Amino acid sequence: MAAQITLEQFDRDHPHPGKAGKQSLFHFRRVLDVEDWLLEHLFVDGKLYHSAPSKLNDPFECKPHYRKPDTEEEWKALLVHIFKVFRENGMREEEARRKVAENLIHPEILYQRLHQSGIETFAELRMCSFTTSNENLLMWSHYGASHTGICVEFDASI
Repeated sequence: MAAQITLEQFDRDHPHPGKAGKQSLFHFRRVLDVEDWLLEHLFVDGKLYHSAPSKLNDPFECKPHYRKPDTEEEWKALLVHIFKVFRENGMREEEARRKVAENLIHPEILYQRLHQSGIETFAELRMCSFTTSNENLLMWSHYGASHTGICVEFDASI
């Protein structure tokens, strides 16, 4: 189980583009065979379409992967976390303890549940991709529809 990081650590590792010295972000997209409302939302309303993970072209994108705990300490941390999630979601303490104990007895069920939960969570997300360069040939080829699409520049300083 990977160590949990704090929000401050995440912000340090993934700073806002302006704080990282980036003045622009770029979004590549195809325009041929795109519904008019998508382009209207982008250029008239200033809104970006955010895709569901099921619509992404990379079959491995947004697919959760888990590593079983290797040490007793990792197992304990995982079970404490699960107990905390049960309690935060309104489960009574004794019921939460019973559920945690079930997971100890049948860890394979725990992994199935974690995987299913991850799939369901990611299915609710929407995403929109950006890059810091408008000269990336792979981006033009892939997201810019083999160099027939567009690259839209966004001000990243705000």
